[in-house]
Amino acid sequence: MVEYLLKELKKMQIELSYDKAQLLLRFMQLVLTENEKYNLTAIKEPKEFMIKHFIDSLSLLPSLDQKKPSKLADVGSGAGFPGIPLAVANEKNHYTLIEATKKKTDFLTMATEELALSNVKIIQGRAEELGREEAHREGYDIVVARAVAPLPILLELCAPLLAVGGTLLAMKGNVIEEASTAMNLLGLKTEKNYAFSLPEAQGERRILVLRKERHTPSKYPRSYGQMKKKPL
Repeated sequence: MVEYLLKELKKMQIELSYDKAQLLLRFMQLVLTENEKYNLTAIKEPKEFMIKHFIDSLSLLPSLDQKKPSKLADVGSGAGFPGIPLAVANEKNHYTLIEATKKKTDFLTMATEELALSNVKIIQGRAEELGREEAHREGYDIVVARAVAPLPILLELCAPLLAVGGTLLAMKGNVIEEASTAMNLLGLKTEKNYAFSLPEAQGERRILVLRKERHTPSKYPRSYGQMKKKPL
C-alpha cells in the first residue's frame, strides 16, 4: 500500500519519503478503527481512502511556499483533511486544524498525539467566530479548505483568517464565477484555477488559488445565518 501511494504521488510530481507514507497509513488505520465512534468518513476501502483523502489532500503541496515556514489554517478539517496529510508531508509549517464538531476534534487530538505531530494544533470552534478574534484574524499565511460550503460562503469564512499577501487554497475552483463579488469585497484575487484527475478514475478535482491583496473589511465575517441568507 505504501508503494502504491508513493507511485501515484510521483505521477503528480509529488515526492514523499517512505517513512512519511508509512505514517499516513498509520493515520488511515486510526481513522478507520475509530470511524464508528467518531463518524469520520464514509470511505472505508483502503485504496479509495488513499486516493480521495491522501492524494486529494497532498495535491495542495505544489501550491504551498516551500521556501519558508508558514502558519497554515485548515478550515472545517473534519477527520483531518487536508491538514494532517500536509502536516506529515511538510513538517516545517505549523498547522491549525479548525473544526466545529467536538467528537471530531477529540479524534484529531488523539490522532496527532498518536502520530507525534508536534506541528499541529487542534481548535474546536467556528471559523466565522475565530475570524473576529484578535488571536486568529489575519493570523495565517495560508488557509486551506475542502468543500465545506458554497464558494462565496467559504471565502467569507476563510478570508478574515488570512494575512494580507497570504494564499487561500479552495478545493472547489470550478464554481469561481459565482464568487466574483465575494472575492472583490474580501480583497482576494485569483492566481491559479487548475484541474487534475484522481487515480483509478475516482473523479476530477479543481483547486482555486487566491492571493489576499488587502485587509478584510471589519464587517466580515458575518454570522453563518447571514451568509446563508444573503451570500456575497
